[in-house]
Amino acid sequence: MIMIPLMLALQVAATPPDIEIKATVRARSLTIEKAGRAEVRVSAGDRNVVDIQGPAPNGRKQIRNPAYTVDIRAHVVEPGAAPAAQPE
Repeated sequence: MIMIPLMLALQVAATPPDIEIKATVRARSLTIEKAGRAEVRVSAGDRNVVDIQGPAPNGRKQIRNPAYTVDIRAHVVEPGAAPAAQPE
């Protein structure tokens, strides 16, 4: 009996995304004007992935020629289907 739910879970996980975006964002200079922690916040459902990679400030106020890679994979909810619960 455990095999059927496990097989369904694996099938959902293996489904290719409906939307896939990959981008590289470059700038000549990035200036951090405020002191404190800088972060990127992304809200995504259980099956959606947003990954951002790039140089960390490590205390610097200016970063020359930064490049950030953004990778987004999303699944569209079928009309009438209940959306997945969002974690708080």
